[in-house]
Amino acid sequence: MNYSEILRRSWNIVWEHKFLILLGIIVALSGSGGSGGASGSGRSVSQWAQTGEMDLPDGWGGAIIPPDAIAPLRGFGLPAVSALVLAAVAGLAVAVGVAIWVASTLARGALISGANDIDAGRATDLGATVAAAWRRGWRLLGIALVPALPALVLAIGGIVAAVLYLTVAEVTTGPRIPAGPNVIWIGLAILVTLLILAAVFVLEAVREFANRACMLEECGLVAAYKRGARVLVDHIGPAIVLFLIQIGISLGLLLVLLMPALCCILWPVLLVVQGTASAFFSTAWTLAWREWTGLATDAAVSLE
Repeated sequence: MNYSEILRRSWNIVWEHKFLILLGIIVALSGSGGSGGASGSGRSVSQWAQTGEMDLPDGWGGAIIPPDAIAPLRGFGLPAVSALVLAAVAGLAVAVGVAIWVASTLARGALISGANDIDAGRATDLGATVAAAWRRGWRLLGIALVPALPALVLAIGGIVAAVLYLTVAEVTTGPRIPAGPNVIWIGLAILVTLLILAAVFVLEAVREFANRACMLEECGLVAAYKRGARVLVDHIGPAIVLFLIQIGISLGLLLVLLMPALCCILWPVLLVVQGTASAFFSTAWTLAWREWTGLATDAAVSLE
């Protein structure tokens, strides 16, 4: 495989069709963390307890809630009000997180559709790519959930194992938990954790191929993973090399952008760079998929 050619074509496609960068930015949002907006809630609740008035967070314009508006909450007391505020903030955070995850998952599908159409010489735009991803939305969401299943099993299994162990220890040895069995249990827990993390890594790798099987070959969830795994296994060597190239480029970008990222005013620029990189790498994998599965047209430059 001519890796320099696939990278060159990927860059040309992204640069000449900049709506792909917008989709890449949406994908990048799912990998970026942030906090804020609730930093003043504790002060506001405390102020309300003392004066009967509560300032809204700065992002809400600095308005003041009059005492009459929050009078029904007085009966709950300060701890209850704090719990309500925290619950509301947590619920909002979860809702925003889910919305970003759904948008990011659909954007991944749209990137695949866009790169495939462009490389095949078909006209496309932002609306067409999003529509293509939307039609396969449930499949894409199901594919995205699969890598999370081992982590969910690990969490549930860890809780169950801890409860069972503490219960058995309490019955057999009393309040003091013996030190000997702890070493065995900890060793088993570490081993199981490593195995599950390895499973998550493998599923994440196959997921990239399953997404393309879903978008480009109309496969369902199970069929997409089977097809993706088959293509990955059949081309494991070139896939590893392309993956290592991606890691190298990503590390280079990280080193270049590390210092600017520390300045808040440059965060939008950093997000654009991350979005461009996401679109570029997604396009590279889509072009590779087209070559590996024979979807590349005669008009496309051969990568072999």
